[in-house]
Amino acid sequence: MLTEIVTGISAAKQAAELVKELRDIDRSVDEATFKLKLAELTEALADTKIALSEAKIRIDELEKANSDYEAKLANSIPIGICPKCEKGKVRFESKKAVTTGRLDVYGVEKWTMACDLEGCDYSEAKIHDPAGVVPKNAKVIGR
Repeated sequence: MLTEIVTGISAAKQAAELVKELRDIDRSVDEATFKLKLAELTEALADTKIALSEAKIRIDELEKANSDYEAKLANSIPIGICPKCEKGKVRFESKKAVTTGRLDVYGVEKWTMACDLEGCDYSEAKIHDPAGVVPKNAKVIGR
């Protein structure tokens, strides 16, 4: 993915340099030279588009794989025994970014856990704060 992005940036830089050269071309330069520079510019822009399209495809693939992995992980690892029914297992159910105060920038999320036993309505929400930006005595944010 990084290779595609670097290739795209390099091609875009080359295209910008070609645009500058086209602007600086003396009007007395023959038409063939001008057309050659336009062809080089078109090629550089096409390379940019291809590389950035490949990077976007790769990013989409990685996001999908990450989402699948998170779903498998969340559903496979029990957090503990349900404190309400004492029979079911508490599992990770969902997460939601906390946008209050732009805490989502720091990865702060509201996690919801629930009992997997049918008929048990136990549910609990917790704040996940990987960067430690929410003070310990703060009220739960994002409810």
